[in-house]
Amino acid sequence: MVSAIFGTHTHVQTADEQISERGTAYITDAGMTGPHDSIIGMEKGPSLGRFLTGMPKRFRSASGNVKISGAVVRIDAQSDRRSISSGSVCRLTWRISGMKFTWKRIKTGGDMSAQIIDGKLVSSEIKANVKVRVDALKARGITPGLAAVLVGDDPASATYVSSKAKACEQLGLYSEVIRKSASTTQAELVEIVLSLNRNPKIHGILVQSPLPKQIDEMAVTLNIDPRKDVDGFHPHNVGLMLIGRGHLLPCTPHGIIKLMEHYTIDPSGKEVVVVGRSNIVGKPIAAMLLQKAPMANATVTVAHSQSRNLADITRRADILIAAIGRARMITADMIKPGAVVIDVGVNRVEDAAATKGYRLVGDVDFAGCFEKASYITPVPGGVV
Repeated sequence: MVSAIFGTHTHVQTADEQISERGTAYITDAGMTGPHDSIIGMEKGPSLGRFLTGMPKRFRSASGNVKISGAVVRIDAQSDRRSISSGSVCRLTWRISGMKFTWKRIKTGGDMSAQIIDGKLVSSEIKANVKVRVDALKARGITPGLAAVLVGDDPASATYVSSKAKACEQLGLYSEVIRKSASTTQAELVEIVLSLNRNPKIHGILVQSPLPKQIDEMAVTLNIDPRKDVDGFHPHNVGLMLIGRGHLLPCTPHGIIKLMEHYTIDPSGKEVVVVGRSNIVGKPIAAMLLQKAPMANATVTVAHSQSRNLADITRRADILIAAIGRARMITADMIKPGAVVIDVGVNRVEDAAATKGYRLVGDVDFAGCFEKASYITPVPGGVV
């Protein structure tokens, strides 16, 4: 089913009625032609990314010979999943007789086949499943409880903790948010953790990072009951993860696995390159994908800031996971055609046109890599 049209140069209502009964038309008055690698004269990556993710993207004028007229986006009516089918760049013509659209498929230099990995969609489905499980526990007299401890006034940390409290409320979980000043001592924080260990209403403990410089994060982590360590950072849980027996897994790596599982991206036998070696993402995702288990069995390479010939390494990847914390470090020439690209990075870049004076971008150059990847996560909206 044709669900959206770029560059039809006609009316929204007419396009909706003529193309699909339930279709959604994306219409512009910019005209029906543009350079070969463009959408109505604009670079394809930002234009398609804006429509597919709903996130604001700045359009940039494309260059090259004028050859194409539009592109087709398909939207699954049930899941609202949006994709661009292989070879879906088409030429649109208008037949006056009968007021019908005619599509003529044309050859391009390559397929626009990247599919957006919609993290928000996957998240909503997981939450729906969790809600069912929470309700079942509550029917047995058990209300799962999460405690989040926030030390200091870091804005990003405060936003993250608030979002977790809101999610708990939506899912019917009990939650506590303990806020302490940046002057809190290590001993005081440890005592808070120990009290939460003893609290029967609390089943999970999250101590938000980063902590003030006077506090040793590992010393605090070591005092969390491993059974309540929802971040999976306690050495006990890290060890279980490494031997494939983990139950409390680091959330971002586990989320990556869930995204691939949802989109049936099986890493078994594939070459996976992880760019980044942090204890939070790089190391655990590498360990998880190495396991002899479903959604694993990959051949994994971990690259980092000191790796030589990084582009030669990343170009080998069937699945590339970027988690290095550098804005747009991974460019199109660093991935091979058809690679799956998972962008974990969240970086602020200055943007005078943005309300806040900045916008968020990933570790991957989305616009460029979109043209070569088979699947790609946007930032924001991908690994959430």
